[in-house]
Amino acid sequence: MSENVNKSVFIMHFTTFLQMVAIAIVLFIYTMIAGGTTHGRSPNEQSRVELAVSLAKYGSVSIDPVLPVYGTPFDRSVRDQKNYSDKAPGLSFLGVPIVCIADLILPREGNTTSPSYWGLRHLMTWFLIVLPAGLFPFLALNRYTPVPRYKIEISLLFALVTPILTYSGVFFGHVPAGIIAALAWMLTIEVPNQNLRQTSGNVALAGFLLAVATTIEYPTAIVGLVIFVSMAFRRFSPFQLFLFVGTFFLGLVPCLIYHQLAFGSPFTTGYAFKSDWWHGSLHQAGFFGISIPSFESLWGILIGTKRGILFYSPILLLIPLGLRQMERQTKGSSLPYVTLAILYLWFASGFSDWQAGWSAAARHLLPCVLIFIFPFANGVSFFASENQNKRIYTFILFCVASFSLTTIFLSISLTPFFPEHFSSPIGQLVLPAMAEGYFAPTLLVSMDTLMRGYFLLLLWFLCFGAVSFCLTKLLGPFKYKIILPMAILIVSIAYGCLIWGLSSPLTEEERQVRGDVLRHIGYTQTGNPTE
Repeated sequence: MSENVNKSVFIMHFTTFLQMVAIAIVLFIYTMIAGGTTHGRSPNEQSRVELAVSLAKYGSVSIDPVLPVYGTPFDRSVRDQKNYSDKAPGLSFLGVPIVCIADLILPREGNTTSPSYWGLRHLMTWFLIVLPAGLFPFLALNRYTPVPRYKIEISLLFALVTPILTYSGVFFGHVPAGIIAALAWMLTIEVPNQNLRQTSGNVALAGFLLAVATTIEYPTAIVGLVIFVSMAFRRFSPFQLFLFVGTFFLGLVPCLIYHQLAFGSPFTTGYAFKSDWWHGSLHQAGFFGISIPSFESLWGILIGTKRGILFYSPILLLIPLGLRQMERQTKGSSLPYVTLAILYLWFASGFSDWQAGWSAAARHLLPCVLIFIFPFANGVSFFASENQNKRIYTFILFCVASFSLTTIFLSISLTPFFPEHFSSPIGQLVLPAMAEGYFAPTLLVSMDTLMRGYFLLLLWFLCFGAVSFCLTKLLGPFKYKIILPMAILIVSIAYGCLIWGLSSPLTEEERQVRGDVLRHIGYTQTGNPTE
């Protein structure tokens, strides 16, 4: 009896240790990617950073006070001859305390009294993007009872071979908004543990969290709509429905006040005053820039080699099978997910700027991907379970994981900012540039361009080792398991070569844009560091 108890305690402690090691690996990889200092600045990031500094140091919703310090971002709004960030303000709101602390410890930007741009950007990215993204998969699945096994392995796969890795190192709002929306989802729709109850307090908190997520990234209001309708169908009390809506609008008050001060109306966003007329016209088309989706845009955000989320992360194809498993366990449990997927696909493909500027996998779908961690876990768990078609499922899981490792890691190997000019950014831009010796900057190796490739290789080996470990555990009794890492390596190289080989030759315009990308990450045309 005591031996069994001691064995159980040992297994529990070993599992906890394994989870801590897995989290440390993910956070290390995310931190290295996020800490790269490029020669150029992302307009999206710069606009958010400047609003946070302006609010913290000057108490101003206009970014005019910081323009002489950090420069004028391309992504901005102009109203009454004043400059504003054109982004949803939530991420900048959350960054205000970080700016106040950073102002005490960071060096100055030039001869000004403001903290250095890159130091501030890295701090805000780490606390608001890297840390939540690195912890989320493990905490979300830690007590998720429908998947009793392989939680660490599934969490690692979700962290390393989905677009969460791609966007874990950029100061965009999609990842934090998605995580917060997923927390609201867990409080109302997908309660991870049967011992937890959907109390009125949880409902109120979910409404408030949805407001925070919407303030960070406006389209996450879609999640709130799905939650509300699902709650009504699941017979939540009228009081709880009222509480959810009430706390949602209460949480939106800071955002509405900001809109009033900056743009003259609580319900007018910065997109109505975009400084660039072309981007402004995109947001004015249809309903807030959204119209009927076309086949081209739907294909583009799902399958296409430019932005297709399933191209970058084929392992997400396991989600439908996970939904099927959830439906078998509890009838109707997949309906909220299917509804959310339909609405998000409509938004992302119907949006006039569905290519989303300089970016990789369809970033507008990221909040949806984060919420879908539960059907993802069910899908992977199903493929790892014992069944009559084990060989087929083993082969499929191995292939989609290996393909995803290849494309997702390549999406950060040069830059996560892919111009929309390239029909296949990985094949036309990333792989040729890497073959010529160009690599992404990281936290420890930014300025030394000659060492970038070696450190990136270290990060790849970490990802490769983690994915190999996961598949070794998930595939169970497998006769050829010892050669699995070598098989992953061969498949990854072959898949990368296939993508490169099928890519179209660069046009003259694309060659010029390629030069802009290389200069952005610190290279001249000759491959030397930019002064």
